[in-house]
Amino acid sequence: MGPPANQALLTDIVNNHELPNPRAILTSIGEVVYDWDIATDMMHWGPNLDDVLGAAAGLHLQNGSSFTQFVSPESPGRRDEAVAAAAPLDNGAGAPFRTQYGLMLPHAADGEWHQIWLEDSGRVFCGPDRKPLRVHGVVRLIQERGSREIQCRSPTVFDALTGAFERRIFVERLTRALNAKDLGQGAIAVMLVEVQTLGRINKAHGFDAGDEVLSGLADLVRARLRSSDCLGRYAGACFGVLMQNCDAEQVRMAAERLSKAIEGCAIATSVGPLATSVKIGLCISGPQARSTQSLLHNAEAALEKAQRSPTTSVVMFDGDQSLAERRLRNARIADDIVAALNERRIKLALQPIVDAKTGRPHFHEALMRMVDRDGKAIAPGHVFPVAEEAGLVGLIDHRILELVLAQLVAEPSLTIAINTSSRTLADRDWPRHLAAALSLHEGIAARLIVEITETSAIEDIEATCNVVQAMKALGVRVAMDDFGAGHTSFRNLRKLDVDILKIDGAFMPNLMTSPDDRYFVRTMVSLAHHLGILVVAEWVETRETAALLAEWGADLLQGHLFGRAELVADAAPARRREHKLAKVS
Repeated sequence: MGPPANQALLTDIVNNHELPNPRAILTSIGEVVYDWDIATDMMHWGPNLDDVLGAAAGLHLQNGSSFTQFVSPESPGRRDEAVAAAAPLDNGAGAPFRTQYGLMLPHAADGEWHQIWLEDSGRVFCGPDRKPLRVHGVVRLIQERGSREIQCRSPTVFDALTGAFERRIFVERLTRALNAKDLGQGAIAVMLVEVQTLGRINKAHGFDAGDEVLSGLADLVRARLRSSDCLGRYAGACFGVLMQNCDAEQVRMAAERLSKAIEGCAIATSVGPLATSVKIGLCISGPQARSTQSLLHNAEAALEKAQRSPTTSVVMFDGDQSLAERRLRNARIADDIVAALNERRIKLALQPIVDAKTGRPHFHEALMRMVDRDGKAIAPGHVFPVAEEAGLVGLIDHRILELVLAQLVAEPSLTIAINTSSRTLADRDWPRHLAAALSLHEGIAARLIVEITETSAIEDIEATCNVVQAMKALGVRVAMDDFGAGHTSFRNLRKLDVDILKIDGAFMPNLMTSPDDRYFVRTMVSLAHHLGILVVAEWVETRETAALLAEWGADLLQGHLFGRAELVADAAPARRREHKLAKVS
């Protein structure tokens, strides 16, 4: 191994009697000087920048904003933070600062990303208002720390497919940009760019072609960004662009140019050139977008609006708070649902389903109730739509199953029906999970009824038939809930082979006055009995309706006339069995 570069340089000077070259000396010790004009954000580097930091450094480090983007997120220090901390100490001669951080840059030779470790020191010069105006400093490679340490600590800074920042890093860059106001940064804008044709491409040409489209699109977007802009992989088919020091019109024009460029350019793939299109949602920082969360939510709201529009591909968030507020509210509710699951605040409520002739309980339906930390129940209508949207409804289904099985063990005379969402029904692991849960309690399957909705059943009738048969093989009975809402055929009803049919309660309120509803309900009762299926009528609220349904042959009735759902924790089992139910006649 030869002598260090600086020792070799001194040896050459001595042997050749030459005057030292300052650039060569700085390069040999791994240092490069710079001036940063904060007002313009421009950085002026010494001529040995590429020699010290790499051949691509000059292309990417032209201003302070772009420099900040390449700082490793795991770094213990940052230059802008050190500058902001030192600024109040400037007495006219500049205030000293020193910090260390990692820098990640693309290597010009192979295009791969490499990390280096730097020490940054210098002086901050402020104006009369004590705000930083200029920084004069020097960065030095810290050879003994090397790049391997940061590489090991930060393996997921960039998305492997597109080379864009990972979502976590993109959001962090946005937060840092919003917090940089003390360094004179201007408005911050977020652009969300979502590919509209990826599903079709995946289906027609395969997922490899879809990946190539995403990779090519990332290159196309990156080529049209300023050096200070930041590109991130925000979601599967959605990219995020962070733009700094810009106004609304500049952002809108940039988005429209980008949209047209993408529509006018077929992306090269292994199956040939493929055309694609995008929808873009924009939001710029201001009174309605002061935080990272609000800026992103508003951009997402604008993207949703663009997706619904048949005529425009670019939408700027216009201050309409309704959708953005709904998204924020739903996000809070989703967080509450997760907390309730973790804190065991998802509770069981049981509503009786009674014999149409005697009014005595035949079985109970388990209904979910979420309670807040004060024990107050939250209306299910506020919970389930958000749980569906957030993908949490499957977790709720599993929790209710757990609670119901515990209740069946505690009350051997009880039979309970549970609801399953379409997401749970489509989960291939659901029958296996159900079998495992039932195996812990011998003989309990015969007292469990699983309800599926008609609308979810007909989404994929063959798959539903398989799930129904798998559940029945375990000894569980299956009920079809809300029958009449999806208008499935009786041929499919026979094919599904359910044990119980629950007629959609929407037909009950007008049963006494609507000939159409009466004809529909009587026909369903008759045909269900023809197939040997037990019939339950829901939403029975009056004695007259109950008597009419009993006359037509409905086997079981459910509704507030016979008892509301009671939280299990609020009613002892003995009380529930002794509850006086309304007589049908």
